Formats: sequence, C-alpha cells, structure tokens
Amino acid sequence: MKILMSGFILSCLMFTGCTKVNSEFDCPAPNGGSCKRMDQVYDLINGEGGVTQESLAVAPNRNPLVMEGRPGDPLRYGEGVMRVWIAPYEDTEGSYHQASQVYSVVQKGHWIQNPPRAFK
Repeated sequence: MKILMSGFILSCLMFTGCTKVNSEFDCPAPNGGSCKRMDQVYDLINGEGGVTQESLAVAPNRNPLVMEGRPGDPLRYGEGVMRVWIAPYEDTEGSYHQASQVYSVVQKGHWIQNPPRAFK
C-alpha cells in the first residue's frame, strides 16, 4: 500500500511540474492587440466559432483587378484578405524569431453581373 501511495504522490508531483506557473510567458498584447492561440486564429480565419463577416474587419474591396467592363459583361470581385501579425519571440532554446506576417483569404472572390444600360 505504501508503494502505491508513494507512486501516486510522485506522479502528482511530476504532473504539477508540467503546469504553467510562470506568467513570464503570457502574451503582453502590445499596441492594443489581442493574444490568441494558433488554433483560435485558425478557427477565425476559417470562419468557425460563430465568427460573422462583420467581425472579421475586412477592408472594403479596393482591388485594382476589378475593372469597369462594358454593360452586360461579368466582372470579377476580388478576395478579402486578412493580415495576421506574429510578434517577435524567443523560443525555449534561446533562438530569436523576428516579427512576421501571414496573409489569409477570409472572403472569396466572386463574379458580378454588370447590368446592361437602358437605351434612351
């Protein structure tokens, strides 16, 4: 019984050593940003978790590839893109990783039918 109890206590102590007890690694959220785990960012990018189009903060499309066409011609409306900033950090091995950016498509492009003009 003593062996079983000491094994249980030892395993509890080992598991508590794996928990996060240092707030040094918490995200400081500089410049009013927000901190999210990568799986949360992935869910936001892919539209999971109840995210609506309004909450994605996609800028209005000012895509230069959308051209004025002739009346009645279809037009291509470009994608909405979200930029994700990854803050600089130092990993557990002491290597420094510079800030980087990842661009992700959050709104797919689609076709628009240019209405024909009425004849006068």
